[in-house]
This record gives sequence, structure tokens and C-alpha cells, in this order.
Amino acid sequence: ITAARFSKYQKLLETLEPMLRKVAGARVQIRLENVCGPTAIEGDAAALEQVLLNLALNARDAMEASGKLTIEVGNASLDGAYARSHVDVTPGQYVMLAVTDTGTGMTPEVMQQVFEPFFSTKPEGKGTGLGLSTVYAAVTQNHGSIEVDSAPGAGTTFRIFKFRTMIVGAYRSGARLTVKRDPRITAVGQFLRWSKLDELPQLLNVLLGDMSFV
Repeated sequence: ITAARFSKYQKLLETLEPMLRKVAGARVQIRLENVCGPTAIEGDAAALEQVLLNLALNARDAMEASGKLTIEVGNASLDGAYARSHVDVTPGQYVMLAVTDTGTGMTPEVMQQVFEPFFSTKPEGKGTGLGLSTVYAAVTQNHGSIEVDSAPGAGTTFRIFKFRTMIVGAYRSGARLTVKRDPRITAVGQFLRWSKLDELPQLLNVLLGDMSFV
């Protein structure tokens, strides 16, 4: 039983858009696309914000501060065949965050090392080589997975996958309401089981607040 925190990519993008535009610079066009509605995912909002900012910085550098940056949120169904080729993925329904740039792209050799700490293709003295390793750590620590798709001269796309989570119950411990969830359930939406109707308004306020609805 855990106290679940929920974030909505839609709200996250709306909040971060001014900062993303500032980080990317005036010569980078930014397009935000949300094709999955207000779906909530479990995770640390601060960590997700840092992931987006680091990916935006990486994209800006790859485009030499001029190009197009697309950030897309959508639904993804990952099957057994995909999971067998990605050891950190189990089949199921996910929310996907894709960050695509029109930069120089990467070779297969670079892609194999891109998440390693201190690995960098930048000239010596520029960059720490920790940006993408930090992204990888933040995603995996929040029970997500990340992949990269790139080719020389064809830009780069980073895709982050997070399970959609269903709430299956809650209980009171002292003055604190704690959400109980089943991580095996990946259907869209939430199912709530609660027997104390007099406490339902307070419970709904907690849950909707966690999901950034209130």
C-alpha cells in the first residue's frame, strides 16, 4: 500500500511551456501535441519537469540552436514482441511522451552509449555528459522506460513510456488518506472502491488534488 502521486502531462506541458521556449531559444520552433487527453500517470512532477528540460536542452544543442522541437503526448500499447526486445518493459497500456528534434542525429554507436554517465559528443569543455544519464535515472526511478530513435542527418526522438494507473481503493491512517493501487492494472481511468460515504468528499479532494484537477 503506497501513497500515490499523480501528474498529468497536459498540465505539465502547459506549466513548462514558457520555460521550454526560453531554454530552446528564439530560433527553435516548439510544437506541443497532446493526443491522449487528461490522462494521469503516477510519478514525481518535479522529476518529470527536469526530464523535459534536459531533453529540450539536448535537442537545442543537437540543432545548434535552430530547428524544430516537437513534444508529443499519446497513448501506446506495447505488446509481448516489443517487451521481449526491451528488458525494462512489460506488455500493457502506456502513456508515451515523445521529444523529437531536427538536429544532426546519432549513429548506432552513439545511441548505444547515449545514457552512460559522462558520455558526450560535444567538444571538450562543453557539457558535463550527465544530462541524458540524469534523464535515464529519473525515468527509471519513476517506474518508466525510455528509448531513443535516431540516424545521422535525420534528427532524434526520445520516447518515454509510463504505465497508466488505476486506483483500486483507499484507507484512512490517522488523519491521512492513503491511496491503494494495483500496478498490474493498466486500463485507462480510475476505479474507486470506498464504503464510508461521509468521508467521500474529502477522499475525492485528495485524489483529484493528486491528479492536478483541483
